[in-house]
Amino acid sequence: MRTMAEWFDQGAMMTKQVGNISYEIWSNGTFACTSPDGDRFKGHDSAEDWLVARGITNDEELLAMATDEKEGWTCYMNRWFELIVFEIQEKDGLNHMTELYCGEPFFEWDEETAKIIIEEAIENDKEVNA
Repeated sequence: MRTMAEWFDQGAMMTKQVGNISYEIWSNGTFACTSPDGDRFKGHDSAEDWLVARGITNDEELLAMATDEKEGWTCYMNRWFELIVFEIQEKDGLNHMTELYCGEPFFEWDEETAKIIIEEAIENDKEVNA
């Protein structure tokens, strides 16, 4: 079971919608990994299937094998998180999202910090729009 989605996921990790405004913490970056047989994953999509097929089923295994370059594994990760605030408008039955602003990036995932960042943005927007 995966315990740290930030290893390779990209996109919204946490969302809170207030009216037509969506406050989201996004994970961005690159995950590239090479297995001992020379097969390489590089991309922005989920690598979970690729990892599981090569015997990596949890983050402890990935840390032990990939980041320490043990057993022929190499891994490159460049990961950051940021608040992105969107306005949602429905057109022709579809939601269209327009980015209003974003926050400063942070580089370690912490769910409590993400919640605080979203709540502070909501409060600041209330004050600005009052």
